[in-house]
Amino acid sequence: MIVDIGQVACVGLGAVGRSWAVAFARAGCTVALYDPDRATTDSASDTIARQLEAEAVSPDRVGTIVPVGSLAAALAGADYVQENSPENLPLKRALFEAMAQLDPAGGRCLYGSSTSSFVGSSFLEGLPIAERCLVVHPTNPPHLVPLTELCPSPSTSAGTLERVTLFMEALGQVPILVRKEIPSFILNRLQAAVLSESLALVRDGYVSPDDLDRVMKHGLGLRWSFMGPLETAHLNADGGFADYMAKFARFYTEAFTSLARDVTISPELVAEIDNALRASGGNDVAERQAWRDANLRRLRQHRATVESKN
Repeated sequence: MIVDIGQVACVGLGAVGRSWAVAFARAGCTVALYDPDRATTDSASDTIARQLEAEAVSPDRVGTIVPVGSLAAALAGADYVQENSPENLPLKRALFEAMAQLDPAGGRCLYGSSTSSFVGSSFLEGLPIAERCLVVHPTNPPHLVPLTELCPSPSTSAGTLERVTLFMEALGQVPILVRKEIPSFILNRLQAAVLSESLALVRDGYVSPDDLDRVMKHGLGLRWSFMGPLETAHLNADGGFADYMAKFARFYTEAFTSLARDVTISPELVAEIDNALRASGGNDVAERQAWRDANLRRLRQHRATVESKN
């Protein structure tokens, strides 16, 4: 049992839900798997088992995976529920209303939503379980990329935030607090800023999709894998961040102005980039996802080794 949470329900078993299940089981939790599509639940069990094998965790330390056929069965005895339904606001509201009616006895079960865009108050307010709910937005795949955003709604209690923070830390996640509700939270807003400029640079003919990705893989990404953009700037001048901005504030001000582009995600632009990515080795998406996961494991192992020596 982690903190006071030993039994978890994963509700919704797409890519994010399956990955969360791996993270929970890897830490020794009993994990109930539920998806409205029974075939999805059954196939998810096999996928999760393979991912747990790849994690090289001692079998006697891995928790139990329990596929179930109903939402009620998933919530029975649960200490924590991770909701992973599609990004559909009425659907999320209806699902949380249903979970509120099935809330396990004792009123201690906590609820986290994996929503990537909706603030919690938009689908949690007025529910009898609202004080025990919050957004727990992962980075995909969460069992390999640990950054997790915790965004309480105005109804979320301080005790809920504290318990979920401790739970995430015990899982090996790296939780951050989103201090105020904001659509798409922090990670996705940063990702959207980079992606919008990436699309514009490709659309306007400045760079190919392959070379654009090389800029991140072999340039920015190398630094950003262990430093954020603020610390990167801090270390790019002998006098720190203030010195850096004294030298480059005018450049960034001009760049910020030019970055205010109108970027339309047109079918033609999507097709151009999709074709380029498939041609450069990504035609079999499932195979490339396995390649990604293997590289992320190696990177995390390397980082753990390096950090242990610092």
